[in-house]
Amino acid sequence: MIYCKKCGTKLPDDAVYCIKCGTKVDHLIDEHIDDDNIAKEIPDLSSEADKLSSKDRATNSDSSIIENEYNGSSRNKHGRRFWGVIILALIIFIGLIPLITSDDTKSNSTPQVQQSSSAEQSAAAKKADEEKAAAEKKAHEEAIKPPVTLNKVTVKPNSIGAPEVNLSMTNHSGKTIDAYKILIYAYDNYGTQLQAFGFGKDAFSGISQDPIGDGETTSPSRYWTLNGFDNGRKFVVRLMSIHFSDGTEWNTEDGQEVTIEGKMGS
Repeated sequence: MIYCKKCGTKLPDDAVYCIKCGTKVDHLIDEHIDDDNIAKEIPDLSSEADKLSSKDRATNSDSSIIENEYNGSSRNKHGRRFWGVIILALIIFIGLIPLITSDDTKSNSTPQVQQSSSAEQSAAAKKADEEKAAAEKKAHEEAIKPPVTLNKVTVKPNSIGAPEVNLSMTNHSGKTIDAYKILIYAYDNYGTQLQAFGFGKDAFSGISQDPIGDGETTSPSRYWTLNGFDNGRKFVVRLMSIHFSDGTEWNTEDGQEVTIEGKMGS
């Protein structure tokens, strides 16, 4: 075997020209070989070129096939990878749906739970306030409760027809009462409130300074004469205040009416 001195291509032993670059191949020529033999050994360059072209086409064809196969394989590989990523993403997304739904449900339910809790707290607070107010009212009523019991009102006319009013009252304050004040209102049989002598005060103001011990009841002999209320037929006695021997005092509050009523001749 010989090689082209220019391009290095491997050539048959009988090659005269390089089948690749066409460079003439140097051989050791036998001096006894005649020109005919030499002519016979000179290759047909067009034939050699055709061979070379055929080999190049074959080589290029093989390369194209390999390249196409590689590209096809690469595209298939990338395609499979792409769809694998898509499928994996879908699996992950489907797996996250329950969590997302759960979070949305919790998120949506949180305001309702908070509103419900707030409403319950508001109702509980309102109930507690009402109970507290009721307890305070009861305690206040006990505090302002009169320390006496009004038993009966007796009304009789005196010798000139003026009403004499007697109040029976029992002391249960635990202390001695040394004075108390009252107001007495007179009404006729039509229920009309009367004024003294028809144009004066609309109530009689009375006071008693007879002592009343704890547990005692006022004496029937104590009474008030209502001059100017001769036409009175119904009388309402209102207790205003009580003074105790220890210097303390009990008074009715605004709107509080501790009253008892009686009729003429009762």
